[in-house]
Amino acid sequence: MNDLRSSRRIEGAEALGEGGLTLHGEGRELYLRTIERHYPHLKERYRELFEKPSLAGYYSRLEATAREVCKSLGVKYRILG
Repeated sequence: MNDLRSSRRIEGAEALGEGGLTLHGEGRELYLRTIERHYPHLKERYRELFEKPSLAGYYSRLEATAREVCKSLGVKYRILG
């Protein structure tokens, strides 16, 4: 989301929102294998993100980042934000 600050694609936007990625079972393993193949330096970071104890922290960090970006851009956080 931090890349949005320098992006011209959001000109005219009134609100932004975030969405977490939730994967289970085979889809999760396929996703992690793809990360490992194409971005090996991110493998451990993604494995840690998808461990259940860290999910609550992941979503709260994602929301905090989204709110910060929206504030810096002068747009609403979510449509009803």
